[in-house]
Amino acid sequence: MKYLKFFEENTPDDFDYFKNLTILKNYVRTLIYERNHESDNISISFLKQLHNYLIIEKKCFDEVQSANLEINKYLNLKYLSLEKDIYDVFVKLYDPEHIIRNNMENFDRLEIIKEILKNEEVFTKLLTEDDVDRMIWEIEAKKYNL
Repeated sequence: MKYLKFFEENTPDDFDYFKNLTILKNYVRTLIYERNHESDNISISFLKQLHNYLIIEKKCFDEVQSANLEINKYLNLKYLSLEKDIYDVFVKLYDPEHIIRNNMENFDRLEIIKEILKNEEVFTKLLTEDDVDRMIWEIEAKKYNL
């Protein structure tokens, strides 16, 4: 029955969101493993950021949508296990003309996201929704001197 509740409360966009997050985590882990733990590699770094930006998009969805900076709706990731295939996806998404990269580069136009992006964790580790909730709470607490 708990699964029925999940299906009733979540839209197809939520399923794409969770699928994309899971796939991005898998891509990062595969690349780290295949590249002997070179965690500073540009492809690994970009995919970590993309993963984290998806979470930020979900938490600040109204702002992101009104600024026309959505990311998830343009992602159509597939489960891949070969480093070469994952790298090909990275190359496509990293293209300066790709809408996902453009939207990521413009995320800091939104004030709340600009503040979130000041936290270096966004660029160094795979965040959870709780991490982003904590960052937003800290920003709001600072704003209101709590």
